[in-house]
Parts: sequence; structure tokens; C-alpha cells
Amino acid sequence: MRNQIGELAEELPSLRAVLITAMPDCLLFDDWNRSDVSLEAERAAAYFGDLIRANHAGLKSMDALTDKMQVTVESDDVLIVIREIRDNFVVTAVFDAGSPLGMVRLFVDRILSVADKNLPTREVQERSRGAMLVDFMRKYAADPHAVLKRASLRTGISLSKLRSPAELSEDQVEKLEVVAQELLGLDHINL
Repeated sequence: MRNQIGELAEELPSLRAVLITAMPDCLLFDDWNRSDVSLEAERAAAYFGDLIRANHAGLKSMDALTDKMQVTVESDDVLIVIREIRDNFVVTAVFDAGSPLGMVRLFVDRILSVADKNLPTREVQERSRGAMLVDFMRKYAADPHAVLKRASLRTGISLSKLRSPAELSEDQVEKLEVVAQELLGLDHINL
């Protein structure tokens, strides 16, 4: 897929990078970027996946869910377009700031077409809520190296069980979510 996106990029020099994020885990699936572009692809893919998830939660709170969602972020340096493809992938295209929006939309559609033809058709396996909570805590805690120990002490769930969160009972997952909210200072967690 990288080569095909690279060929598209030759037609539009303002395209800096393309990231494909596997959902719901927000993991980098594939990426392409110009050689002169400095990018932490795995980190960026996770943030853009989280951004789509947060936008879903926001739209849901307003009863405004849609099948096709696009997030556009503009800064002094870049224009970023983030779009879902299927239910389990997010494509992020990064352009130079000031790129004509009509051209950007056209190329995003072309990139999505290439991605759609090349992404696996199988469904991404759903993860347990317990596993997603543990990953969320490790990702956002101020002390990721100690967060599971703190959660274990507060919930009474053994550290070994927290390291295998798919095996947690519903009651344990509920306790873990309450503790995760307390440890991270959140009112709720959208997963």
C-alpha cells in the first residue's frame, strides 16, 4: 500500500504523510511519509484514533451520529484530514498548511480508495473491556510503570489478574473502571 500511496503523493507534493490506524485499539497498521518529514507514526496513529473515538462520543451525546465522519485539523504548519474507513480503520492524511481544500478532498478520496482495496477484510477481533481499561491506564497515567500496582491495591484484584485483563469478571471490570477514573482524574472513560 505504501508504494501506491507514494505514487499518489508524486501528483500532490503537499501531501506529507498518511497513517492508517487499526481500531478499536488505535494501533498503527501502516504508514507512508515523505523522507524529509519527521513523524512518530505509532504515537500519531494512536492519537488520531483516539480523536475519532472522542468525536464519536461527542456526536453520540448530541444524538448526531453519522456513518461518515471526517475530522479536519488546521494549524499554521499542517492540514490534517482524519476519516474512518469501514468500522475498523482510520486513515489520516497530513498536508502542508494552505493546501487547497478541494484538492485535499479529492486526494483523500483517492487515498481512501487505495486503502479500501488493500486493507484486510476480516473484522478486527473485539477486545474485552478489561483489556481496554488496562491499556488506557498504561497509556494515560502519569506513572504508567506503577498504575497497575495502584489499581491492584485499590480494587483488591491481584496484579497477575490485571496483567491478564481478559479474564476479569464483570464485577472486577466495574471496580477497575471506577479506580481508573479516580487514578486518571476523569469523570468517565469512553472506550
